[in-house]
Parts: sequence; structure tokens; C-alpha cells
Amino acid sequence: MSISTVLNAETSLPRRGSRKQFSILSLLLLAAVACVVAAYIGERRRREEAERQLREIRVEAGWLDDESHRLATDDRTQVQVKALPFWDTREMRWRWRIYLPPGGEWLLFVSVGEKWDESRDRYPWGPPGVPIKTSGELTLDACVIPDTTGHARISVQIGKARFGMGVPEPALAVLRSQGTQSTHIAGEKQHETFATTGRIELLRWHSDLGPSPPEGQSQPFPGRDAVKEYGFSIYLEEMSRPAAAAPATAMPTQ
Repeated sequence: MSISTVLNAETSLPRRGSRKQFSILSLLLLAAVACVVAAYIGERRRREEAERQLREIRVEAGWLDDESHRLATDDRTQVQVKALPFWDTREMRWRWRIYLPPGGEWLLFVSVGEKWDESRDRYPWGPPGVPIKTSGELTLDACVIPDTTGHARISVQIGKARFGMGVPEPALAVLRSQGTQSTHIAGEKQHETFATTGRIELLRWHSDLGPSPPEGQSQPFPGRDAVKEYGFSIYLEEMSRPAAAAPATAMPTQ
């Protein structure tokens, strides 16, 4: 065997030391990248959790942080109302940005029923008004939430004030039907201003099925003979008014 053959054979052998060194370096780099990614994910989750907790605190205190929907007005002596783009009539969800001047005491009402009471300017049934304990700019959320039994609940929240009331199954079917519907949404088209001494109707929703179908035709939903129209309203009222001082009539047991 020649010397050149031996040299070539030796140079062709793998360098075990260099391969082992390369593997350790790759492992260290991979571990470093994993640590950086884990730290980034952990920090992002902590920041999101802190922001969520801060928002919950602000909501609980009545300080809503919808900065992009702040009311652009210099008049801070009157009530300001603007419907936000989150309201969805088809899904029966609504939201308003509302400014209440400091110093006033307000009640939040919900009324429901089959017929609108013109003399009282409301539907006949509803719980007593809930006091609003904060002033300034607030966000009011309202929605009709169906449950698994076919009934529903009207839920309203503004600042710390939150309450709701039930809607029976036939009434919910009327509200969600394709009958004649009439609605009023305060601030829907433009920013509205209200005096601090009057009732402020934020929403009135009324649905009327119209005449019953001829005998022999199918009914649009069970219970039509019992409920042919139904509606509800959400409004604010200053507590010093006599009408606001008296509690609303409680809804009878269904």
C-alpha cells in the first residue's frame, strides 16, 4: 500500500469531534430560540390579561373606554345620546354612548306589554327603575337573549346598573316574527341632545302580527290566539320627576 493511499484514507474518515460540537451548538441555538418565543408568548398573555382586568375594573366603576366613540360635544349641561354601530336589529342587540351631566340622579326603566299605554307613555308591565350611580360618558348595552326553553330575557346594562326581565315564549315569537314592526332608536341617525328634566326613550320595539289567518290555515307560531302583538321600551328618567319616583307596575306571573 502506498503512502498516498494511506493519507487519503485518513483524511476521508469522519471527524467525530467536529460533528459532536456541531450537534451541541444546534441544540443550544434551538433552546435559545424556544426561550425567546416562550418569553414573548408569556409576556403577551400577561399584557392581555392585565388589559382585560383593567377593562373589567373600568366597566365595574362605570368608566367605559370606548375612546373611539366618544361624544364630540362641548355642551356638558344636557344629556347626549348616540347609537353605536354595534347595534343589530336582526339579532336584537343595541348599544348607545350616553353622556349624563353630573349632579343629576337617573333611573333606568324597561317596560313590556301587548299595548302601548298613551296615558303613561310606556308599556303596562315592568320592574321598578334601577338607579344609575355614575355620571359622565357611559355605554349602555341592551339585548334580547333567548334561552333553551323558548323564553327570553331582556338584559340592560349601563355603568354599574344591570338588570333584566323575562319575556314569555308567545311574546318572543311575536317580537321575532315577520309581522309589522315599528321601532324607535335614539341617536340612530345622528347625535341627539335631550334636556335633563324629561324622559329619554332610547328604544321602543313593537311587533304586530296583523289579522289572524283564515280558518283552516296554519298558525305562524303556537299561541298566536293568545298574543298577537307585543313590544318593549327602554328609557331613562330623572328621579325628581313624579312619574319616576313611583315604581313601575310589576309584570304578572306568566
